[in-house]
Amino acid sequence: MTKEKIHQIEEKHPDFEERAEHWKITSLLMGGTLAMRKNHNDTLPQYQREPDENYNARVSGSVLYNATREKVIKFSKKPFAEKVKFSADLPPEFDFIYNNIDGNGCTLDKYLEQNIKRRLVFGHAINMVKGPNLFDDNGVKVSEAEVKNKQLYPFVATIHSNSLISWSYDSQGMEMAKIQYEVMEYDGENIKKNLKIDKWTRNDKVTWTKTSEHKDGWTAAAPIENEIKEIPIVISGDLYGRPEVEDMAHLNLTHFRKSSALDSYENLACVPFLFFKGFDPETTEVKVSVNQAYFNKNQNSNIEWIELEGGEGLKQASTSLDKLEAKLQASGADIVTEKSASQKETTATENVIHDDDKMSPLQSIVVDEVNAFVKILRFMSMWMDVKVPDVALIIFKNFNITKRANTKIEQLLKARASGEISRETFLKGLEEVKFFSDDFEIEEEIQRLEDSSEI
Repeated sequence: MTKEKIHQIEEKHPDFEERAEHWKITSLLMGGTLAMRKNHNDTLPQYQREPDENYNARVSGSVLYNATREKVIKFSKKPFAEKVKFSADLPPEFDFIYNNIDGNGCTLDKYLEQNIKRRLVFGHAINMVKGPNLFDDNGVKVSEAEVKNKQLYPFVATIHSNSLISWSYDSQGMEMAKIQYEVMEYDGENIKKNLKIDKWTRNDKVTWTKTSEHKDGWTAAAPIENEIKEIPIVISGDLYGRPEVEDMAHLNLTHFRKSSALDSYENLACVPFLFFKGFDPETTEVKVSVNQAYFNKNQNSNIEWIELEGGEGLKQASTSLDKLEAKLQASGADIVTEKSASQKETTATENVIHDDDKMSPLQSIVVDEVNAFVKILRFMSMWMDVKVPDVALIIFKNFNITKRANTKIEQLLKARASGEISRETFLKGLEEVKFFSDDFEIEEEIQRLEDSSEI
């Protein structure tokens, strides 16, 4: 391996950075307040002439009102109001799919729910079907009985969008993929975090490890034959697709910044300060305590406390923040808004090419997941060297908001933004059109929003 090729291993696809820009904020929002604070250069820019000390204090005191994360969790659960099922029983060889699809005890329903969540946050979900190790320590292939006894089955791993750093397609499909990840490894004395890259081709997989000990940075393990002669990556959705909640996320980011600024202004306005009149600043040492006294020969001198009253600027900022919250509470309706009269369940036997104009975005995501699972079963069958099961995955999709309900939501939003109705009336109006899930407690939400520490 030449030195040039060693350095090329960590090169990213030319489109990687551009794609990652779209999910930067959506991903940070899923990490909550701490992630937003940690990445403050992207989320809370420092104001011109704002001292570092004040800026750091503002960042550490900023609290996220995370409407986007709440909507992502709610929408990702909607397709699982009913348990996922198949059109027929799976063959016994595939029984592991129901309760251990990822090799770590994850159920099929939960795995698909996480996939849909990734579709909302990243615009796609990347699945890799990994084969089991069917050889013992001596390189001898184990028997079928040992496979069943040791539960040596293929499993599906979710690949983070940031981990797929490079890829290539030809007329037959994906011909190269590079997956970057970190692993903790114990060297007998210390636990080290090593960076690895798996480079897949149709012929083999080569794992590269980056270590400080190696002069070239990267070392390659011996190639492992790719027995199925295909790269077992299944992408549900579009690899270049944008997150469904991207616009909502940027609205949420605006709220976070305005909330941070308003908190800073309120803290400044609420703290009184001493005003000294007629004192020489060069001879007067100011200390505030109960046993401190000041004397001055100037008969016109005076000391008084000055308190600022909330002005129109603070009121306008508070009103603006309130309107943003109303928009965030109503946002996302378009993701589940009904666009056709079709309310049937989706199976893999339906046409893969569907008319997106006749389905809500969330329904389209469900269809994509169903079609992706056909490919997942195919790769599993290839690893297991068995026939692909002739079954269809069925996922509930009767969760649309009607157009009439969506119109009412827009009317409620306008009324709330103009101050014609209260926040309580607004939330109860959303509840009436079934915008919230069945387990949503309206009174608890109203109380939470009234608590200033939550804003």
